Amino acid sequence: MWTGATDNGSAATFTLNTTALQFHTGAKAMKIAVTNRGTNNSVKFTHSGFTASSARTYLLRFWAIADNNNALLNINIKSTAGDNGSSYKISKRFDPAGNGWQAYEYAFKTIDGPVSLEFTFNTNTTYYLDDVEIFDDTHPNIDVATQYKWQYNHPNPGWISGDNDTSVKLPDGSVAWIFSDSFMGTNDPHTNIMGSNRIINNLIVREKDEQFSYIIRGTPGNSGSLFNPNNGNIFWNDGGVVEDDKLKVVLTEVGGNAGNHDDRQWLGTLSLPGLTVDGNAVLLPHHVSCLLQEGEYTYVYYGESIGTFERYTKIARVKKGQLTTGSAWEFYTNANTWSKTETNTKRFTPGAVGSHVTKLGTGSYVMNAVPNLSSQIVVWFAPSPEGPWINRTVVYYTPEREAVLSYFGHMDAGSGKDGVYTFTYSSYPFIDDPIAMQVADKGVYTIHYAKANLLKLSPFTPKTDLGIASFNGGSVGKNIELRWTTIAGGYDHFEVEESRDLAAWTQVAYISGNAGKAYETQFPNPAEGIVFYRIKLFDADKNLVTTNAVKVVIKPGAALNYFAAVQDGSRVKLNFSTASEAVNPNFTVAKSTVLSADVSNWSLVANVEGAGTKSTTSNYEAY
Repeated sequence: MWTGATDNGSAATFTLNTTALQFHTGAKAMKIAVTNRGTNNSVKFTHSGFTASSARTYLLRFWAIADNNNALLNINIKSTAGDNGSSYKISKRFDPAGNGWQAYEYAFKTIDGPVSLEFTFNTNTTYYLDDVEIFDDTHPNIDVATQYKWQYNHPNPGWISGDNDTSVKLPDGSVAWIFSDSFMGTNDPHTNIMGSNRIINNLIVREKDEQFSYIIRGTPGNSGSLFNPNNGNIFWNDGGVVEDDKLKVVLTEVGGNAGNHDDRQWLGTLSLPGLTVDGNAVLLPHHVSCLLQEGEYTYVYYGESIGTFERYTKIARVKKGQLTTGSAWEFYTNANTWSKTETNTKRFTPGAVGSHVTKLGTGSYVMNAVPNLSSQIVVWFAPSPEGPWINRTVVYYTPEREAVLSYFGHMDAGSGKDGVYTFTYSSYPFIDDPIAMQVADKGVYTIHYAKANLLKLSPFTPKTDLGIASFNGGSVGKNIELRWTTIAGGYDHFEVEESRDLAAWTQVAYISGNAGKAYETQFPNPAEGIVFYRIKLFDADKNLVTTNAVKVVIKPGAALNYFAAVQDGSRVKLNFSTASEAVNPNFTVAKSTVLSADVSNWSLVANVEGAGTKSTTSNYEAY
């Protein structure tokens, strides 16, 4: 039940309005005409509420307009635990002859028990309020939990809003969110109105354990763009990939003041794990919309535009590590073959250019986009990176705000649990003074979140026969031996990688596949310490699966039975025996005239080859 009230000398009327173009949907909306606002929050419109659960996360969405622009409005979620609310500036309609509205949102958590919802109106003007809804995190398509995370989990000062959030999963499990133009500054989850801020043109927001940190120049309170062409232009981003323990970011050069693309793209590099900029950006030989790594290739998805609105996706590929080498590029043709020349190239996804491609599993891929000037988030499915891309499916309709368009559809590289993936899209106010509206209402220029179960939607069930059955490592003699078995035979090859920190990986072996399932390889005389190994499995079609890392502790040692020295003519003969040894390459025998722990007092007598790893007695002698 809704109830209107005025306190502290305020004056307002609350009426159900049925006038044409003054309701959002249905046949009526609430009209609140404030003639005297009184003190702050004196004009109230309250709903008796609902019974909430502390286990749930909620999202309030309401639609509103006002006769005066930037009319002040507060919402308050009231419970026995106290108040929980946010402040807004409500927009005036841009087109008086139309029925344009703005949507406003607020994510929140609360306690178990009754919760009421209160709106307060703090400007002397007429407000119109419609379609007030509260969703929880069980909603099948609105990703309430992700919106809550991005609303609350930033440090302050920090990222406030921005667009074009491409994401890359990093080797340590964190996610690099690469943004284009973004507001940085005072971050307050309880207001939709920006405080102090500045705009930078690109940055990385690193997400780890649902908390955020920033890769920028400067500090969050005094930030600068991470990449800069240093010629008066700016860089926006078009995604990235991890190659050779570095994050490679596609940078689109844009004319600074004119806002025109210079039609040049560059590849910026950041070293892992710290994400520090590594050298200067390198010019790319071809345009890129998004990237997918699969097997030994990086697949490039790029757009073709014909006229004003006709769009298609096209596909190229290069061997990993060769994105900046023009001669390495191959283009997918209408003959379903790869060509070194960009002729007779095949068109996919009419009406849109793919902005993100994700592997759901072996033999199952998804591409998504927001078609030009639409309110749809659309996906296509394919059995391979080159297609065919089929089964166009709308997974979400974005709320249609007046003069605010949706664009740049992407997917969360860290999502996918139980087949449910998070979609993101940007919004922007296409009006004469967009900055003023962005500052007044950060919700018109930010990232929004939807979700869908893509494993259920895809016609291509991921294959389950590609993978590892067992993988372990241990010492054999003076070597470390890795042993693994595969679920199925017929692999093309295996690549063994080694790391000391789980961040930087180096290929240390290449093993050809065969019809069998059991494999092994050895590494002689490993250095002491903890070492990690992982295996990349490539099937006959060059599909790739990477195993989890196994840890091997390399600590050479020996259990000494006895050690004796006897005179043998003019020499001293040393006899010693071990009961067992572990990864022991050799013994160093030294002598000293004083009993001292100082190695400078000792001189080398002999190096005696050890037994490696052995659990039985070994006898040695030296002179």
